[in-house]
Amino acid sequence: EIIPCIYQWARSFKKGKAYVEKSVDRYGNTRAGMIDKMGNIVIPFFYDDIKEFINGLAIVSVRSKTSNLPSSIYGLISESGLEILPPNYSHIEIIFSKWIWGLTYYEKARELRGLDGKLISSENFEMKNYKGGYYIIKVNDKYAVYGNDGKEIIPFKYDYIGEFNAGLAEVRSGIKWGYIN
Repeated sequence: EIIPCIYQWARSFKKGKAYVEKSVDRYGNTRAGMIDKMGNIVIPFFYDDIKEFINGLAIVSVRSKTSNLPSSIYGLISESGLEILPPNYSHIEIIFSKWIWGLTYYEKARELRGLDGKLISSENFEMKNYKGGYYIIKVNDKYAVYGNDGKEIIPFKYDYIGEFNAGLAEVRSGIKWGYIN
């Protein structure tokens, strides 16, 4: 036995780490953490859940302790356990492995952040997914188009981009209008 049977739950090792849950009180409440193949704790038991790491980042959750918040709130950690975003969000998504989109738990602020957690925009951010396999994204009053694969199709340079119809979308730059395909 390399690692003793002391955990309430364990998953398979991936990239040298395994998700485990450990009892934290006499009532059977558990917290999630991660261990290495020698049983050393590499991510402490602070969270209720740790999602799978994608591109070095994982969404974590903790149960809310107050009734005016959602049942769980979310944050983001790196593979080393560094907290990129503390659990202050009712929703977090990693978009195209480039950005983090979060809705603060009071649901009054949408935020777009870089993968390092630095704020890019909190007020002027919109993202719409369209059936044709693309996203129109607005950040700080400029629009861009991205494919579902996260590749930039049209850079952030227009003041407005409309929905594509018959392969064309209207665009505005300053007071002038045109079309893109």
